[in-house]
Amino acid sequence: MSPIDKVRLIVSVCFALSILISYRHLIPRLSPGGKFLATFMLAALSLEFVIVLIVLPALGSNQLRMWHLGYERNFPTALAASLLALVGLVALLTAWFSRKRSAWRLIYWVGIAVLFLLMAHEENFEQRHRQLGYEGWLYFYAMVGAVVLVATAAIAVRSPRHSRIWHACFVAGLGLGGVGAIGVEQLRFPEICGALGFLENGDCLLYMVEESFEFLGVWLVLVAILGQFSLVAPSPPLGLYPTIFALLGIVFGALILTSPRLDDMLLEIEYQFRGRRATVKYESEVSLRAYYIDYGERSVAVGLFVNWFDLDDLGYSVHLVDQATGKSVAGADESASRRQSLRDGNRTVFRQRIGVEIPPGTATNRAYWVVLTTWREENEYFKAQNVIASDLQLVDEKQVILGEIALPAEAADPAAELLAEFDIGFELGKIDMPESAHPGDKLEIPMAWSAAKDGADDYVQFLHFGHDRSGEWWVYDQQPLGARLPTRLWRSGLSDKEIWRIPLPVDLAPGQYQVFTGIYRRNDLERVPVRDSAGALYADARVPVGSLTIANS
Repeated sequence: MSPIDKVRLIVSVCFALSILISYRHLIPRLSPGGKFLATFMLAALSLEFVIVLIVLPALGSNQLRMWHLGYERNFPTALAASLLALVGLVALLTAWFSRKRSAWRLIYWVGIAVLFLLMAHEENFEQRHRQLGYEGWLYFYAMVGAVVLVATAAIAVRSPRHSRIWHACFVAGLGLGGVGAIGVEQLRFPEICGALGFLENGDCLLYMVEESFEFLGVWLVLVAILGQFSLVAPSPPLGLYPTIFALLGIVFGALILTSPRLDDMLLEIEYQFRGRRATVKYESEVSLRAYYIDYGERSVAVGLFVNWFDLDDLGYSVHLVDQATGKSVAGADESASRRQSLRDGNRTVFRQRIGVEIPPGTATNRAYWVVLTTWREENEYFKAQNVIASDLQLVDEKQVILGEIALPAEAADPAAELLAEFDIGFELGKIDMPESAHPGDKLEIPMAWSAAKDGADDYVQFLHFGHDRSGEWWVYDQQPLGARLPTRLWRSGLSDKEIWRIPLPVDLAPGQYQVFTGIYRRNDLERVPVRDSAGALYADARVPVGSLTIANS
């Protein structure tokens, strides 16, 4: 069993037992508002651990600091601080509603409230932890816990029998949290963690077990105090629980929005979930780690996540390159920036963003590559860097293809007379074949295409010329609209024409030829079924076009 599987098993068992015991013996005793509040917080904790232990590892994003249980000032921290603050708030309400019963109980509940509110502050800012150090913090934690346990025992002895279950739940919650914060913490030394089988890539995963114990411990404390509150206020004022929920949301939102690492969190989300992973290594020890492309109507914005060492003269260029001609139609240059960065393993990755405006008059219904070039400035000369290794397609040894775009033309009317409808949503208009030609001629045939669906694959159109007497065939293939617009980039509503210029062989036998056309998928050569305007299938997925006479030269 892998270390992460062991953690999942322990956490799952811990959650399952807590849920089973609580919902059998504790939650039914709460007021309706208390039940909802306890269930809501348990659902939030469960979601947190599902994301951390299942979703992120499955996505390969288990090091995302925004959700990482081992980091501070992130979502788990905000959730933990909100939970602690909620405990403090409910303790204050319990003190208020029981203020006339006993001065000692009032002092006890106010003390519990202040303690948990201070713990919420410490959870988020860790000021006391930094002041006392690791050993001093553990000692302080143990001393405060001992004082709270003694005070709780004293109050429990003087409490009615039916309320003691909540004191027991409170002590159990403190104990479970203490086991995590103190007990499991002592097992996180590499030699102990490794012997227990929780060491993975040098990282001791027991921190996940520790955090789960602490979260569940505080949740049990919340249930206990909600139980006490249900006793002293079985019918609280209308709107009290909605107010608690509103305050809870405000606290959680404030902790997230005021976090100094919020930008880092958003950057990591962008890197983990928007960035397409890539491995492109350049000379000068520059590496592209991930990227994304935002396509606008007349612009393209590229986000890059690049790793490099101390290079102050580094820069990037992004160009739109016509796939048919290889010429750039638009581009932009940016010097490398260190303003935004994050950690990916032991590497620092810097985020760059380059926007390219597409000038008016740029040809439409053409395919363009989004091409990246990395350069260094040397003596006022910009030297493009060679690509050493790449898992992306290259234009040449210096240019990497990040993506492609087809600028759509304005909608045009489809062909007036339909010849064939292909099952992938493409339609071919009637083809006007020349009546005759000579061997060696360049045959010009207009092709009118429209699309009712988006293209997804590359298709090739064929023309088959069959000699009436000899039965011999001559074949000519090309993309339906030429290299300028591959079918993978066709969009629903496309309507366009292409004039095929077909060089006839000089030794083509004279005579009458029957001409057929159709399309096939490039990767497997499978022909696409095709129908006439009445919906009848053409045999062999070939459309009869007409005849052509090849005269003697």
